[in-house]
Amino acid sequence: MMNNKFQSILFISCCVLLSHFVEAQSNSYPEHISIKFAFISDTQSPMWLESLLVARNQNERGTQILLGSILGDSSLSAVLHFGDVTESSAKEEAWLPIDSFLVRAKKRNLPVYAAIGNHDYFFSAKKGEENFRKRFPAYRRTGYTVKIGDVAFVLLNSNFGRLADSEVVRQQTWYAAVLDSLEADSSVVTVIVGCHHPPFTNNSFFSGSDEVRREFVPPYLSHKKAKLFLSGHTHAFEHFKIENKDFLVLGGGGGLQHTLYLGKEQKEHDLFPDQTKKRMFHYIRCSADPDSLRLSVMMVKTDFSGIASVYRFSIAR
Repeated sequence: MMNNKFQSILFISCCVLLSHFVEAQSNSYPEHISIKFAFISDTQSPMWLESLLVARNQNERGTQILLGSILGDSSLSAVLHFGDVTESSAKEEAWLPIDSFLVRAKKRNLPVYAAIGNHDYFFSAKKGEENFRKRFPAYRRTGYTVKIGDVAFVLLNSNFGRLADSEVVRQQTWYAAVLDSLEADSSVVTVIVGCHHPPFTNNSFFSGSDEVRREFVPPYLSHKKAKLFLSGHTHAFEHFKIENKDFLVLGGGGGLQHTLYLGKEQKEHDLFPDQTKKRMFHYIRCSADPDSLRLSVMMVKTDFSGIASVYRFSIAR
């Protein structure tokens, strides 16, 4: 028989796992049916100081085209946002265009979940996080899981400088435990991990996050069901294969377009075929089919006349 101390530890561990878990109950997903998602990041409007350093390109218009396309897709089961939702989430007025999107999504019963970004903490970290949690009530400061059908999303907080040391340890302990739990869960076929800061990027402004590479990447690589790692922060689409696993950067939700290193200057080989230094605004449409994840990069046309699928690939489940 288990002693009382072990029973208490087991009970507490289970409570911690459950407190970070959200299951979409609004829809029933029969077996062998495709479940469709939209992934987007960095929908913030450019800040005045940023605009002095990087040229604007009808950024707010680009964001509205993307959000309109997502709302127009009646097949979607959920939207996942990977941070920098606004230029400063402490400011109520910064939320106006996103709030409009969230209201319309709620009316059509389309849930939206989010990982927190660095802009979501700007000017007042406390107020920014309060506003973020108000819009995304499933959010947990040290990571949470969303399960939709047979797909589980593990959303992490990569703003290590905003977390106390104890919170960093708590998140890392929870992350390892939840991946183990999902690996053993027969109702879960695929796990998708996401955070704001990318572990790898060819961005000429920012390097990949050392903390994300150290803390988040090894558990992702070591778990068989974990098939896709998503991040934003870099305002361009990038696709990397590391140890035969997929990493996507999808920070093109409307922020100022960043310049990328190309060719021999690349730090990692980018699989995206259109090797331009700057890339247009975009989101990703994902279909979780019975045997594979099918992904399509939906990109705003250069003349802003609409949106087009510019890159498609699949990942075996």
